[in-house]
Amino acid sequence: MATDAPEVSSSAHARRCPILTLQGAGMLAIGLGECKALAHLNLRFNDIGAEGAEELAGVFGKCTALAHLNLSGNRIGALGAGKLAGVLGGCKALAHLNLSRTDV
Repeated sequence: MATDAPEVSSSAHARRCPILTLQGAGMLAIGLGECKALAHLNLRFNDIGAEGAEELAGVFGKCTALAHLNLSGNRIGALGAGKLAGVLGGCKALAHLNLSRTDV
């Protein structure tokens, strides 16, 4: 099914090596703050961690169209999940959130 919804994907699953780390998550967060129409964000199997999740959580409130978020395979733990929960509850468009294999 074709869609015009803006989508970002950075998955290291096929390569078996993370391509997005804490530093990259911080840089991505800066850009995401300007992507208000972003609907799909796939960051599975990277090395974001709790601090990276906190960096990203800071901008998810600005992504009002975000409907699908995949953070599976990142070790965000309870701390990172808590930071995300504080923001994602206000994302009214969010229909799918994948936090499998995140040490939560």
